Amino acid sequence: MTILSDNTLRDWAEKYPALSRAASSAGGEKTFGAVLQAIEVVGVAGAMSYMNARHAATGRQAYEVLGVPADLALGLLFSGLAITGYFGDHAKHAHNVGNGLFAAYSCRLGTMWGSAAKAQFQAASGVRGAFAPAPGLGSMHPAEVPVPAQYPWAA
Repeated sequence: MTILSDNTLRDWAEKYPALSRAASSAGGEKTFGAVLQAIEVVGVAGAMSYMNARHAATGRQAYEVLGVPADLALGLLFSGLAITGYFGDHAKHAHNVGNGLFAAYSCRLGTMWGSAAKAQFQAASGVRGAFAPAPGLGSMHPAEVPVPAQYPWAA
């Protein structure tokens, strides 16, 4: 018995009639479309971010094709083809893929710009002076102060 067999679906419809009405209505279809869109965009963004981190040339932030970041180039390609109607009925999925690629590109740029701004701020704050060390930490440099893990898996 598979999870999506006719018998299993029929059993679920009998046990949970409200759920089956919601799934069979236009609202259920709309909800499924929104969930599928989120999965496509986030999945592509995550996959492209992984590819950038894994396959970028030494000293580069992104995987590049002919000197152009692949996430930007592929985002333009998928979105452009979707706009022109190349994918026909599946254009919305191509738009989702393009949006995921643009999301990976913009997150990478945001991270780079944020890191540069942070470095600039730290360099400028070193010139203006420094705050007194926190009680109990002695004369530790701020980079040496232990910071508690932000996430459980980062410990």
